[in-house]
Amino acid sequence: MMSDIEIAKQIELKPITTIAEKLGLEADDIEMYGRYKAK
Repeated sequence: MMSDIEIAKQIELKPITTIAEKLGLEADDIEMYGRYKAK
């Protein structure tokens, strides 16, 4: 079984804005913390 870090290293990060758009959120709905994190 792979560790969490091994799994995390295998994925390609997507910009959080792309994920937010798919969820129907607008830029004003999220608080950005870099390119890949938001609240």
